[in-house]
Formats: sequence, C-alpha cells, structure tokens
Amino acid sequence: MRQKLTMLLLGAASVLSSCSTQIERHEKNELRAPAYPLVTIDPYTSAWSFTDNLYDGSVKHWTGKDFPLIGVAKVDGQLYRFLGMEELELRPLVKTSEQGTWTGKYTIEKPADGWQNADFDDSAWKEGEGAFGTKENETAAKTQWRRVYLGTSGSGYSGRLDR
Repeated sequence: MRQKLTMLLLGAASVLSSCSTQIERHEKNELRAPAYPLVTIDPYTSAWSFTDNLYDGSVKHWTGKDFPLIGVAKVDGQLYRFLGMEELELRPLVKTSEQGTWTGKYTIEKPADGWQNADFDDSAWKEGEGAFGTKENETAAKTQWRRVYLGTSGSGYSGRLDR
C-alpha cells in the first residue's frame, strides 16, 4: 500500500513539475494561402476566393477570370451579402412584390397555341396580383398557383412556370 501511495505521489509530482508557468507568446504569421477553394468539381469547374473575407472581392476561377457567384442571406426582411462582389448594381426590370404592386393576367389551363405572343387575346384569362406562388411557402406570394401561364400584358414576363 505504501509503495502504491509513493508511486502515485511521484507521478503527480512529475506531472505538476512538467507544467510551465511561463506564458508562450506567438507572433502573428503574415503567410496566407493565395486563394481558398469554395467550389471544386473538377479543374474546369471551380470557384475560388482570392481575398481574406468572402465579401471583399468577386469569386474567381483558378485562372483568375471572374466567376459570377454571389451569396445573399435574407434575415428579418434585410438582405446581407456574404459572398462575392458584383461589378454593377443589378436592378429588376419589373417590380418584385416587395418593391411594389403589379398585376398580371394568368390561366391555370393550357392556353391555345400562340399564347406567348404579344398580340394573343388573353381577355378570358384571370387577373391576379403579383407575386404568383405557393402562399404557404412564400411569404411574398399574393396569388396562389401550382402551374400557371403568365401573359405578356402587365407582368413583363411571358412563359410557363411550374412549381
């Protein structure tokens, strides 16, 4: 028993004596990688950040060519860019439902041929307030739909939208 106690005390003493009370100071290293990979699929499809912060510059291909990739998060109605940098400010061609109200003619039935042309008679179509979408999933949606055909009058868009 005495031998076990002695060994325990010697072990504890050796552990405590090996602990240093000196504070080690590390100097900041100015070395950094020239680029950080963000998306790497293959050598021909890869996106890199050449800056320290993801939002300080545009995302680039490894060759240095700009790679149009922007990351935006919407929190409590406020947009925050966290990735990439746009060269110019992009503005929508047509108001979004968050920027103002707009109406568009639509139908949920397959329309006659030529419906996407500007001179198509859409007088029998319904009219609804934009944005079109699934209200339970999209807070900005004002007109419920699953499959809709939007006409050219009013909306500024002509095409089929599937959900």
